[in-house]
Amino acid sequence: HRAQVLALEARPAPADIAAEFALRPRARLFYSEILHFEDEIPVQLEQRYVSPGFAPDYLAQDFTRQTPNRYLQTISPPSEVEHVIHATLADAKLQALLRLDPQDACLCLLRRTWTPAGPATRSLLTHPGSRYSLGSRYKLADFHARPG
Repeated sequence: HRAQVLALEARPAPADIAAEFALRPRARLFYSEILHFEDEIPVQLEQRYVSPGFAPDYLAQDFTRQTPNRYLQTISPPSEVEHVIHATLADAKLQALLRLDPQDACLCLLRRTWTPAGPATRSLLTHPGSRYSLGSRYKLADFHARPG
């Protein structure tokens, strides 16, 4: 695995992103954009907003050495996670970064996390549809054992 950091900065949040964090439009959030490679082939564009209150040292991290997810897990595991999956055609930026043709589809995973203190992260993980699949496996007993 190799990661290329394309952006790592504090930036004003667009209105829709700010609303997801329960903030006013243009409130400052941390932002990272990282291109992930496997065997030198791009497999993911990660675009992540992070609450500065949750991860005040986020911008000081070297995300070529560890992934943002791994770093954020060391701060606090989320108390709530949301995953939304959708497909989209690659725009010009995705075509260039992920080495795609105009007709190529992408698989997108929108991941939002919360801690007891509130919204923590919002990530859009975009993958070349022909080079990625999602799957899961879990024990139903884990869910049946919970009350309610």
